[in-house]
Amino acid sequence: MRGAKVARRRLEVGDYVEVGSFGFLVARARERRALRSDTSLVGDSHAFQRVLAEVEALAASRATALVRGAPGTGRTAVAARIHARSRPEGPLVWLDARASHEVEGALRDPARLVDSAADGTLVVECVDAASSETLTALGVLLSAAERGRCRVLLTSGRDAAAVGATWTVDLPSLDERRDDLPALVATFARASGLDVALSSTVHAHLASRSYPGNVRELATIVERLARTAKEEHALALGLEEEPPTSPTIRILRGGHAFYLGRRRVDLRASPRLAAVLAALVEAHGEGTECLAAETIAEKAWRGERIIPDAAKNRVYVAVSSLRKLGLRRVIARASVGYSLTGDFVVTDGP
Repeated sequence: MRGAKVARRRLEVGDYVEVGSFGFLVARARERRALRSDTSLVGDSHAFQRVLAEVEALAASRATALVRGAPGTGRTAVAARIHARSRPEGPLVWLDARASHEVEGALRDPARLVDSAADGTLVVECVDAASSETLTALGVLLSAAERGRCRVLLTSGRDAAAVGATWTVDLPSLDERRDDLPALVATFARASGLDVALSSTVHAHLASRSYPGNVRELATIVERLARTAKEEHALALGLEEEPPTSPTIRILRGGHAFYLGRRRVDLRASPRLAAVLAALVEAHGEGTECLAAETIAEKAWRGERIIPDAAKNRVYVAVSSLRKLGLRRVIARASVGYSLTGDFVVTDGP
């Protein structure tokens, strides 16, 4: 233990113990439970508990950190959680390094960018996709952040270099944390509004397959399975929906749910999707023909400062999710934004 062999000793928080090829870090269970209560970070496996322990340690520091992992492993969720656990006074500001024009423009004035995230956190996403000019400017940004009151977090692919970070959090692939599959499946099923248990055959299939797209791929698969299970359950009870061409879609005014015929799609477990839908409902009620993506982002991610291209991308992903859940024929896309159109009604209740 801690480099010395022992036969018996009382363990304390912070002790590191090796037994054969396994290593154990002693941490406070209360803190880990608090993290697991966040539905964006779910898992009890050793690999994921290591990540949660690093999130806690980073939250208590001001170190520049790199959150590194393959696409779909939860880089954005981990960065957001580090910021939240830091109990910051300032905002969470996002900068997408893939949007070369936007990021290089922002990095021309690093002091101003640091000021925009003063007493908060600046997250630079996908630095492994940045150009050489952007990486050079990023070094200047890190120096400015050290002098200011801004904490910088970077995200990148699994094999990217540390690019100036003093701390690196490596996120495991889903195949490296398969013990977390049951909890993740249950979480995603609840988020999809599923009140019918998935069959043992489905669970066996999910446990046996590989996930090159990691947690994001699992979430997509469970969402699709949940829709199928709800439809089959309705048919078994004689509650089949009306033909898909005829039902009027009913959307609750607050955006937290909508109805496809008799089927309710609940968005309470997906507050960002609910906020995006609520913004579209509000714009429709005010007679706005098209709501700009930037305006939707301001309403759905209230309190966060997001670079315009990153904001458009977030709204695009959220709208795509809403369309996949059943709103494809009532959410129209224009060159600058989105609107509700077609056969739907807005209601205050079922």
